Amino acid sequence: DGICAILGTGSNSCLYKGGEIVAAIPALGFILGDEGSGTYIGKTVVRDYLYNRMPEEIRANFYKRYSLDAGTILENVYQKENPNRWLASFSFFISENINEEYCRNIVLKSFKDFFEVHLIQYPDYQNLPLGVVGSIGIIFKEQLEIVSKEYGFSLKKVIKSPIDELVKYHMQRGE
Repeated sequence: DGICAILGTGSNSCLYKGGEIVAAIPALGFILGDEGSGTYIGKTVVRDYLYNRMPEEIRANFYKRYSLDAGTILENVYQKENPNRWLASFSFFISENINEEYCRNIVLKSFKDFFEVHLIQYPDYQNLPLGVVGSIGIIFKEQLEIVSKEYGFSLKKVIKSPIDELVKYHMQRGE
């Protein structure tokens, strides 16, 4: 039994009890939701860049790395395929600069939004273990642990991909 969460390009969660999913908060996709995801982090970074709300040094480094202007950003978001993946790619810039307060705060806020919208909605959440799968959970594990503690969660497992755990589970069952 526990709460399962996905924190990758997108995000999702469910409550697992007695061998089945008994509740899930709707996943609204990257336009309306995906709190805590790489896309959510990327949207924040790009929005702050366009609104000139980044610290100057980080903004200069971002420009040096990507050479983006408003037209290119809007084209990638509104006209090209897979804008969610494109936005999520900026989460790696944040991870490379995680020691900067601005970058760390983006991740912490993103995870807090995920916990507020998704995880604390489950009944008795404080008494259930939390398992997370996905690249964003792994990359920002330290920040995930901080937010988990802040909300009273017991973060039991964080893995990049479920396949190894699924193989182990079925091997133990002899399947």
